[in-house]
Amino acid sequence: MALAPGTMVGPYEIGGSLGAGGMGEVYRARDTKLKREVAVKVLPEILATDRARKLRFEREAELLASLNHPNIAHLYGLEDAGAVHALVMELVDGATLAERIAQRKRGAANPIKYTWGKQIENTAFEVDTALSDTHPGLTNVVAGSGKPLRSDAGKGSSAEPAVFKHKAILISVNKTGSGASLYEATRYAWKINKSKAEQSEIILATVQGLIVGAFVAEEWFEATAANFPGRQDVPGRLGFKGREAPAEIAALYVGKRVPDEYRKRGAAYPIKYTWGK
Repeated sequence: MALAPGTMVGPYEIGGSLGAGGMGEVYRARDTKLKREVAVKVLPEILATDRARKLRFEREAELLASLNHPNIAHLYGLEDAGAVHALVMELVDGATLAERIAQRKRGAANPIKYTWGKQIENTAFEVDTALSDTHPGLTNVVAGSGKPLRSDAGKGSSAEPAVFKHKAILISVNKTGSGASLYEATRYAWKINKSKAEQSEIILATVQGLIVGAFVAEEWFEATAANFPGRQDVPGRLGFKGREAPAEIAALYVGKRVPDEYRKRGAAYPIKYTWGK
């Protein structure tokens, strides 16, 4: 059921349609109480009677409410107005991705092409970081194996950026460990350059862009059961034996976020070196 302009959903006055997808249609609307523009996502009537779909819609609301990320629209509320079930979200103005791609194609022979290309690249990075920060399993294809170690979605976004005073290796442990300690999750089975690994002064464990642990690698070994009892052989990968970094060194990094320059290119790859770029 499409909502006509002027329809009230709670205190929200519906304006025009912004787009539609499999789980609903999104409208521009006016918050008549707080006098602001918002986006209202309405669950289709045919799905509103499906208990499983409605529960999924409510879970989406709960997930959005738990996030605080610069690249994800904020949730303002959940409205049930008769047969209408809706999410009320931050309205983000601007062109859609499809419109940006179309504009780039139209300007293919124009000097402005590079500008559009850069905008699309930036948009792709914003989407990538939002997905990486809220879905920790995304790095598992090239990282270790197991279950998510922890979930700190979005916390790295507002933290102070780290300033690297040591040759540091950043290791994303977004989906490793299977209940292991942070040290165990960080130290094993990475596709890493052994020469550079041995030059490193500190190993920093990161979760969703936030540095959560600091270790000193005393020696690197092939990732085999012989070198790491109780672990499976992982050909072509390395692990280290070491210890926690001294407190004064850990204090320089733990709790700070990974600077954007180390996340923009190949953001899904879990290993980053802070020197010799």
